[in-house]
Amino acid sequence: MFRAVARACARARSRADAQTCGRTRARDESAVWTSVRATTPRCWLGTKVELAEDDGTSASAREDSAREQTLRRRHVASMRRALRANDFEGVRREFEALAASTTKPGRAAWNVNVLAAARAREPEAALSIVESMLADNIGPDVSTHTAVMQAYVRAGRYGDAFNWLKMHLYGVPKDVEQGFDGEDNVEMDTRYDLSHVIGDMIDGDEEHVSKTRVNSMMFTTVMNGAAKAGDRATVQEIETMMFEFDVAPLADTLHCLLKLERVAGTSASVESVWDRSKLKARALKAHQERVVAHAFLGRQRTQRAAESRALAVKALEDLYDRVGRKRSDEDFAKLEKNNHSGSRYARWTGERGLEEYRNNLVSDDDIKKVGTKEVLIATNAVMLAHAAVGDTDTVNTWFVRMEEDLGINADVRTFNAVLRAEYMRDKIKLGVVDHEQAMMRFQEVMLAMEDREVEPTTYTFSTLLLAHAEQSHLPGVAEVLKLMQERGLALDTTMYNILLGACARAGDLDAALNARASMVKSGIAAGPDTFVPLFAACTKQAEELDLDGDMFELDEEVVGPLLDRTRATLDSVELDMLSSNVEHNTQSFTALVKARGALGQPDAVFDMISELPENIELDEVAIGLSVLAVAKREPTKAIALADSLMDESMVLDPWLLNCIITAYSHLGQIKAATERVQDFIKRGGVPTVATYNALFRCAAQSGSFAEYAPLVMNEMSSRDLKPDKYTRKFIAAVTAGSSVLDRETAEALLKKCPGGDKFFVAEDAAGQDDFDFLADAGFDDDDDDDDDDLLL
Repeated sequence: MFRAVARACARARSRADAQTCGRTRARDESAVWTSVRATTPRCWLGTKVELAEDDGTSASAREDSAREQTLRRRHVASMRRALRANDFEGVRREFEALAASTTKPGRAAWNVNVLAAARAREPEAALSIVESMLADNIGPDVSTHTAVMQAYVRAGRYGDAFNWLKMHLYGVPKDVEQGFDGEDNVEMDTRYDLSHVIGDMIDGDEEHVSKTRVNSMMFTTVMNGAAKAGDRATVQEIETMMFEFDVAPLADTLHCLLKLERVAGTSASVESVWDRSKLKARALKAHQERVVAHAFLGRQRTQRAAESRALAVKALEDLYDRVGRKRSDEDFAKLEKNNHSGSRYARWTGERGLEEYRNNLVSDDDIKKVGTKEVLIATNAVMLAHAAVGDTDTVNTWFVRMEEDLGINADVRTFNAVLRAEYMRDKIKLGVVDHEQAMMRFQEVMLAMEDREVEPTTYTFSTLLLAHAEQSHLPGVAEVLKLMQERGLALDTTMYNILLGACARAGDLDAALNARASMVKSGIAAGPDTFVPLFAACTKQAEELDLDGDMFELDEEVVGPLLDRTRATLDSVELDMLSSNVEHNTQSFTALVKARGALGQPDAVFDMISELPENIELDEVAIGLSVLAVAKREPTKAIALADSLMDESMVLDPWLLNCIITAYSHLGQIKAATERVQDFIKRGGVPTVATYNALFRCAAQSGSFAEYAPLVMNEMSSRDLKPDKYTRKFIAAVTAGSSVLDRETAEALLKKCPGGDKFFVAEDAAGQDDFDFLADAGFDDDDDDDDDDLLL
C-alpha cells in the first residue's frame, strides 16, 4: 500500500506532464467502479483540464468563476444526495456532468467520490480516485484520508486503515522512497520522514502533522474497525496516538470503546467504560451503544447473560429518560408559573425539550424525530436479547413503551423480535411449536405491520420457516416459501441454510441437493453452515441403509449400489465446498467426520484428522465423533487417536469418555474399559448414567456380562445414579443371549430398572445401538429420536 501511495506522491511532486500523471494502477474492482472508470471523463482519471488563459480580472472571468461555483455546489449537493441513497451510479453521473460543465471539479466532488468508494467497500477504487486527485493538482485533506480509511474498515481491513493513519500522521517510511525502483517487499520502519508525505500536501514539522490536518474522526474511523474485531491492543494504541496529537476523545471515541467491550469484554467492563466517561450525557448514540453492548452480551440462557439483560433494561430506561417525555398540562403550567426571566422551559423534557426550545419547534411530530434512530436500535436490541430466551413479557412491554411513551413506531426488526420471542417461548417450554397457531400469529403480526406501513424482510419469515423446518414439516416449509415469493422476497444464505436443514432432518438427500443447486443458481453465497445439513443428509441416508442394526458388519455388496452413490454424493458435496472457497468451521468439519464414519470410511476420517485445516481446533465433540467413526473397523486406532488428540481440558469430558468406551466395546475389552472409567474418576471426572450404560454394552459384547454387570450396577447405586431407559435396553438385550448365566444376571438386574421385569426387549446379545451422533453433539434437535441422549 505504501509503495502505491509513494509512487502517487512522487508523480504529484514532480508535476510531470498530464499524460504521465494520469496513469493509474490496474486493480480488481467491483462492477460499479469498473463502470465508473470506463465512463468517467478523462479529468476524473488523472488527465488535467487545460485552463483558458485569462488574467482573472475581467468581468467575464468573474462571471464565469461565479457560474462555475454555483454549478459546482449544485452538482456536489446532488452527488451527496445520491451517496446518501447508496446510488453510486448517480454519483458517477453527477460527477460526469460537473466535469463537463466546469474547468475543475473541485476537492469536494473528489471527496464525495472517495466516500462513494468507501460505501461500496472498495478501497482499491478509493486509492485510484486519490491518485486522480493528485494528478489534477488537488491535494487530499482530512476528509479524503478519512474516506480512504473508511473504505479499508468497511472492507474488513482495519489493519491497512491503521497503517494509512500512521502514514498520514508520521509520513511515508524512508524505506518506501528507497524502494521505488521495483522492490516488492518494503517493510515499515518505526521512524517516518515527514518530507515524504504525499507531496507537500501535509503541513507540519519533522515531528508532527499540523492540527488542521487531524481530527477525532480520523482516529475513531480506524478505532471502530479495531473495536468490531475485538482488537484491544490496536484500540489502545490509537488512544495513545490521540493523546500524542492532542485530539480530545469525543462521543465517537466512547462509542468505539463500548463496542470493543461488547465484543471482547463483559457487562462489568461496559459499565466501567461508561462510568469513567464524562461524555455519556451529551450524545444519545452513546446511550444507544451502552444498551446494545449489554443486550448483545445477554443473548444466552446463562446466569451471566441474565445479568447482562437486566443491565440492558436499566440502560434503556436511562436512554428513555435522556430522550425525554412530554410534560402533562399540570406540569407544564407549573413550569410556566415558576419561570424566571430568561430561563428555559419546554413542553418536552430531555433532548427533545432542548431541541424544542433551541429551534422553536411547535409540532410534536418534529420533536419526536429527536432520538428516534437511537431508541429504535436500542429497544430492538433489548427485545431481541429477551426474545432469544423466550421472554415474551419483556418484549411486549418495551414494544408498548416505545410506541406509547415516546411515540416512536415499531420497525421491521421490532416485529421480528416479537415473532422470535414467541417461537423461543414455545420451543423452550413445550419443546415443539404448534404450526397452525404459529401461522395464525404470523398473520396477525403481518396485519399490524401493514397498519404501520412496515414492509417485512426475509428475516421476518425465517422464524416461521424454522418452526416448520425443525420438525421436518416440508409442506409447511413450502407454504412459507410461497408466501415469500408472493411478496417478491428472495432467499438469502440464512434462509437457504434453514431449508437445507429441513431437508436433512426429513432424510431427503435429493431435496437437499436441489435446494443447494437453487442456491448456486441464485448466486447466494454459501458458508460453512450451508454444508452441515448436506453432510447430515448423507449421514441420514447411510443410516437408513442399516436395516439389520450395523451395516458395517454386512457385506457391502449386500447393501447394494446406494452406498456407493451416497459416498459419491458426499464427495461431490465436499468438492462443492472447496470450489466455493468455503473454509470449514468446527461444526462443518465435525459433520463431515460424522458422514465419513457413517459411510464406513475410517481411512478418510484419519486423513481428515491428520491434515486439519489451519483454522480448525478439534473440540471434544469432533474427537469423540472421530473415535466413533473409526471404532467399528479400527477400535485400537480409535482409542490411540483419542489419546493423541485430547488435551487437559478434554480428559475429564464424560461424553468423550463414553465414546472411548464404545471403542473398547468393539474390542470386547470390558476390563480395560472399567479401568479407563476408574482412572477418569481418580482425575476428578464425574461419570454419568450414559457412562455406565456404555459399560453394560461393553460387558455384553465382551462375553463377561455376568461377571461385570453387577459391579457396574453397584457402582451406579453408590453414585446415586438411577438406571434409565437405555440401561434397561442394554440389559434386556442380554436376555436373548445364549449364556444361561448371562440371561439370569440380566433378568435380576432388570428388576432394578424402570418398569421392573415386565417387558423384555428382544435384541441381539451385542445390544447394538447406532445412536445419532449429531443429535448427541448438539447438531440436531430432532426430538423424535429416542437415542438422542444415549451418550450424554
